[in-house]
Amino acid sequence: MLLSQFRKAKTPAARADFLLELNRVRLEQKKVYEQHEKFQNMLEAWFIQELPTKDAQGIAGKKGRVEIKTKELPTVEDWSKFCAYIQQTGAFELLNRAVNPKAVRERWENKEEVPGVGKFVRKVVSLTKVKE
Repeated sequence: MLLSQFRKAKTPAARADFLLELNRVRLEQKKVYEQHEKFQNMLEAWFIQELPTKDAQGIAGKKGRVEIKTKELPTVEDWSKFCAYIQQTGAFELLNRAVNPKAVRERWENKEEVPGVGKFVRKVVSLTKVKE
């Protein structure tokens, strides 16, 4: 449906208006989604607090079942020991391979070079509402 509406907008100007309207609708739906997500998180927190994991496996309604499960997640408690371990063993797979764009940009703004890091120019669309 959206593609057909986009195709009906024959001029670039009409397509710009279409993009603005699509963006408005998406943002409205995003607000609703975020409200639902926040409410779901509140409900999940309630179940985590109220359902004792030792006494019950979960609770079932007519349509759904809720269980509280546990999951162990790593947390670095001593960064110097952790980094030393990675250096000694070469176990770089313990780290994510991502660059912090903000930190690199700050260095570039200070005319500082970051070895091994290049620049990739990405084009983005800037969308603003035209005053009527």
